[in-house]
Amino acid sequence: MFLDSDEKRVLIPVENEDGSETVYELDDLVEVLDDTFGIFLPAKGAEGGAVVLRLVGDDEEKAESYESVEDESLEQTAFDLYRAKCLTLDDTDGGLWDLIV
Repeated sequence: MFLDSDEKRVLIPVENEDGSETVYELDDLVEVLDDTFGIFLPAKGAEGGAVVLRLVGDDEEKAESYESVEDESLEQTAFDLYRAKCLTLDDTDGGLWDLIV
């Protein structure tokens, strides 16, 4: 995980099944029960779908790291909350919505 200090973005590299690497950018945080999850989308110019990771650390502003979500139901719930938030954005051109559906 690294921070783009110029634009204050949280970026993480994710290794794909073929061994290549895709950089994802934190798009939003959602809370489910007592956990906070980061929803990451491919950074500009990259291809791929959304990635859901659990925030690990005491302070959301200064997270130590993100970890994989082992519980698929919890991961899906976090993603569903994110999608519901996106619906309120009224993205009529379909750009963001096409990426996360």
